[in-house]
Amino acid sequence: NAPVLFVKHRPRETFRKILVALDLSEISGLALRATESLVMTPDAHAVIVHAYEPYYEGTMAYAGVGSEAIGAYGQAWARNAKSAVVDLLERHTSDSTRYDIVMQHARAPAGIVKVADRMHPDLLVMGTRGYGRVKRALLGSTANQVLAAAGCDVLIVPDGSLRASEHRSPQTTRRHRREPFNEIIPGA
Repeated sequence: NAPVLFVKHRPRETFRKILVALDLSEISGLALRATESLVMTPDAHAVIVHAYEPYYEGTMAYAGVGSEAIGAYGQAWARNAKSAVVDLLERHTSDSTRYDIVMQHARAPAGIVKVADRMHPDLLVMGTRGYGRVKRALLGSTANQVLAAAGCDVLIVPDGSLRASEHRSPQTTRRHRREPFNEIIPGA
């Protein structure tokens, strides 16, 4: 139950371009706190990605609802989701304005990877529920799918790995940067 850094490339310097994938759950709050306490530096550029897929969008098309109405429904969904992302940032970060927000209309794994391919981050951070082996094997895991497809280092923050009392400011973190992760897996 600790954040795990999967290293895909030999590090050249500190992480400067950080992509944080959020799904609006409290686990995403953990991912934000881990980002700020473990890897965020004053010169880092951080982007939030939220991949969304409006409920019933496919069903509406199948039922013959016009493309204009479906488009308006999708836009309203995106506005509501972005508002929820901003609320999450304000609850879980020390400075929500330092993050750019990208909304990606796609299923979570594909949307996250698409933004990562476009942005070329040094690090992708995401939370995971860590459901257990059987459920993960049957259903897959967004984190597993993104980890397999991402071309950058990935920091996975499992549920329960970082409590609010363990959150440190980026200024405090600089003193602890040498050993921020319990496990580093090279070439993952």
